[in-house]
Amino acid sequence: VAAAAAATRVVSLGDRQAAEAVIARLADYDARVRCAAVGALARIAAAGDAACTGFAMCSLADGDASVRQAAATAVARMSAKGDATTLQALSTACSDDVSSVRCASLAALTCVARQGHQPSVDVVLERLQDESLDVQSAALRALAIIAQCGDGDIIRVVAAKAVDAAAPVRREALVALSKLAKPGDSRSLRVASKAASDPDPGVRQAAGQLSAAVRKDGSRTRTWPRLWTK
Repeated sequence: VAAAAAATRVVSLGDRQAAEAVIARLADYDARVRCAAVGALARIAAAGDAACTGFAMCSLADGDASVRQAAATAVARMSAKGDATTLQALSTACSDDVSSVRCASLAALTCVARQGHQPSVDVVLERLQDESLDVQSAALRALAIIAQCGDGDIIRVVAAKAVDAAAPVRREALVALSKLAKPGDSRSLRVASKAASDPDPGVRQAAGQLSAAVRKDGSRTRTWPRLWTK
């Protein structure tokens, strides 16, 4: 594990010999080594190196969940924006049996998918029904990035999560609405008004921020940076 990590500190970006040495470790018997290797490969491979990206992509099918999780992050880092092969691989990984892998794959998808890419949006929407609250939250964060601002259908779905889901999901839904709704959006204002009396303080705070974000007085850009603070 230490050797794989050290490789990124002693070689230059795009060093083919070093990359090949790291790739060899992707087949190591120890999952910790494989996990370190896929992360190291993402750091030393040259941008757009299709061969290295392909090897990292193979790790999305590794038998160990920690390796698959690391591979999702690595593949996103190595791929070009909008790369169809990567998007397909990450979309499949969003249905992984392990929730932490699904979360990592959703986050990775947002790094590669272009805003409004409907197949990716559809994958994320499906995860809103996931059995894991963490995955539902990750899906809401992903929608806030790749869905088109002002899309009425998306806002309707996210608004439903803001009132019907568990508290952590309700909060993420309100945050997502703050990014997706245009100023003056009546549905988002109604959701914010209802959530203002939510029993969870984090949800109430997010509701106040949503209300401010969609007002027509230009406050939206001033309130966004505060949405991720506690």
